[in-house]
Order: sequence, then C-alpha cells, then structure tokens
Amino acid sequence: MISTDYPEIVVSDISLAVFEDSGWYNVNYFTGGLFKTGKGEGCAFLQEKCLDTNGKSRFPLDFCEISNDDFCSPGLIDRGHCYIQYNWNIPSEYKYFSNQNYGGFESADYCPTSYTFSRYFGSRCDSNGNFTYLLPNGIYQKFGPTSFCFRSSLIYSNMDWMTRFNYGNILSARCLEVSNCDDSTLSYTIDFGKGIDFTCENANDTYMNK
Repeated sequence: MISTDYPEIVVSDISLAVFEDSGWYNVNYFTGGLFKTGKGEGCAFLQEKCLDTNGKSRFPLDFCEISNDDFCSPGLIDRGHCYIQYNWNIPSEYKYFSNQNYGGFESADYCPTSYTFSRYFGSRCDSNGNFTYLLPNGIYQKFGPTSFCFRSSLIYSNMDWMTRFNYGNILSARCLEVSNCDDSTLSYTIDFGKGIDFTCENANDTYMNK
C-alpha cells in the first residue's frame, strides 16, 4: 500500500487476507483485482532499473521515456501521458535521464509512468455510455465496458494530410473496443470504426503500427 491513488482501483489478495486475518471480516477472494504493473516481466522488473543508461525504457508497457508523450496505464484502462517533472531532490540511484533533475512519481522510484488525462478529456476507456469520441485530430475512439487503451498510429487513408503527417508516424493513446477474446489462442479483435477490424494474434500486441 502507498499513499498515492490511481484511476485503476485494485483490491489485492494481500489486502483481502489482511482483512480476513483480523477476524472481523469474511472475504471473497474473487472480488479482488489483478495488478497489471509488471505483469509477465519476470524478476528483472524488480531487479533492474526502469530505464537503461541511455534513458530507454526496459519495460515499455509500464514506463515511458518522453515527457507528455501519449501513454496508457498498465491495466490499459486509462489514456494518459508520460509524467516527467523537474525535481532537484532525486536520490542518485533514481536518476535515469541526462538531466538528472528530471524523474517521475516519487512513489514509483521516480520512474516515468502514465498520468491519466483529466476526466473531461475522456480518460477512462470503460466509461459508461458506450459513446464514440473523436480526438481533436479526427482519430476514431470508442468508450464502453469492453474498451481498452492502445497506442497506435493507424489512421484512415482518407484523413487530411495534416492528420497523416502529425499522427500517422507517432503512437497515440486511444480507447478502442475489444471483442472475440480467445484465451486458447491469446487473440482478440479491435474495432477501428467504419466496419474496420484489426485482429491481434497475441495478447501482448498492445502497440500497433500502421
């Protein structure tokens, strides 16, 4: 437990066990959450620094590199941006950038992570209402209970040249609807609107380039 809250509220099995061991509560472990940060990264996630000596992320699904760059939360529920700020009091073991006074949240060992957008800008992908939303550049998004955050540079071929120039070559964080999840093949389908679907053949395909 830390003193910082995040949009993805998770009650861990450890927290439930604490309540149970107190003798005051009966708990249902199936109501607990699953921490997504570091999932599947192995021991290196705990033993190595989040960025290498060149300022490159060793774990690109969890830690970012460029301030204010579009970035998804580890659970792929929230759109956000890469949080890096000036801090003159960063301990030497947590200095990751050439400018050693820059870093992320103190509670994350100053590693740069996703900071959610304001709720007024459509941050939470699983927002109720299942409404469609267009980014300022006209990029399609869809919010709803089965939508998740993806970083993608895919754009419609008929977009104006400015959109193609500005967003066809960078990864932006978008809320897109997911369907046809298959646990046996680790595949799923992503809706890009206009009847266009994109099939991921591996559940780790959260970055999609055109």
